[in-house]
Order: sequence, then C-alpha cells, then structure tokens
Amino acid sequence: MSLPMTEGEGSMEEIKEAMIQKHLPLIEEAGQKGVQILCLQE
Repeated sequence: MSLPMTEGEGSMEEIKEAMIQKHLPLIEEAGQKGVQILCLQE
C-alpha cells in the first residue's frame, strides 16, 4: 500500500486523509482477528 501521491506532495489535509484511508482496512482486519489494543505510529 502506498499513498496516491509522492512523498511531500499534497496539502497536510490531503496527506492526513490519505493515511486514514490507507490504515482503515488494516484496523478493520485487526478487529476481525480479535485484536483488543492497537497502536499507530505518528
């Protein structure tokens, strides 16, 4: 998985939204597997 833009491109809000969309499927998968605590690095 990668961001739809190259590093350093886009506004802060665009980058933030891209990162949220990138990680949501992984968070959902973890929940389905029974994960109770999940940490994300900034």
